[in-house]
Amino acid sequence: MIDHIRGAVTYKEPNLVVIECGGVGYACRTSMQTAAAVGAVGEDALLYTRLTVREDEIALYGFSERSERGCFDQLTSVSGVGPKARISFHPCSGSSSAPSTAFLMALSPPAMSPMNLSLTP
Repeated sequence: MIDHIRGAVTYKEPNLVVIECGGVGYACRTSMQTAAAVGAVGEDALLYTRLTVREDEIALYGFSERSERGCFDQLTSVSGVGPKARISFHPCSGSSSAPSTAFLMALSPPAMSPMNLSLTP
């Protein structure tokens, strides 16, 4: 597991940040909030990361705060919510590591019925 990456930002998009560390550029998918919080190209940055391995893809996700990564991790237990959907939203507010109620209710009804919700911090 890669816990975090620190290095120079070499490229930025609204949902992607590339950080060079040890001569390797790590492309991290991010939320728009994390991409905005990271410094400009050429500045040093730190991203907490989560590596996902799927049958058709290996992807590295980056977060500006550990609590954001914790929220991302909690959503792995929600059926039908993959890593791309989890990173697309910024469901955690403030320092909470639990997804907001508004985020959970915005997801598809079958997966998010009250009986299927068992996310506790």
